Amino acid sequence: MKKQYKIAIISVIVLALVGVYFGKNYMDKKSKGSNVLEWTSFDVQKEKGKPTLLELGTTTCGVCKQMNPILVSLDKKYGEKVNIKKINLERQDNYNIAVKYNAMAVPVMVFIDEKGNDFYKQVGYMSEEEIVKILDSMGVK
Repeated sequence: MKKQYKIAIISVIVLALVGVYFGKNYMDKKSKGSNVLEWTSFDVQKEKGKPTLLELGTTTCGVCKQMNPILVSLDKKYGEKVNIKKINLERQDNYNIAVKYNAMAVPVMVFIDEKGNDFYKQVGYMSEEEIVKILDSMGVK
């Protein structure tokens, strides 16, 4: 009887660990063939030279999920003219970005000019039209 409990407990632990591993890796990667921007990291020094739009969010944020089709559309529209990045604030390595932009709620939309300077920041949902207006004011056509 004790052996069966040990086997059951070990099986549950193994399944939980496998689920956590695959769940984390799934959420941090782009789904193949889908219209989903991948979660990524950001270094302002490496991204200088063209305007950047950051969405600071989490994988569980409903508004962040609503923003994804808008960001995909903008990514297709502007292509190489604008860096569009989604930053997962649940990841420890993105903590410094959350602190820098005082991300107390998500999503936080951050616009950075081609010189690496902060241009505009807004907390919450933004329509595609609102984002396009800000990009236009940054000189992106």
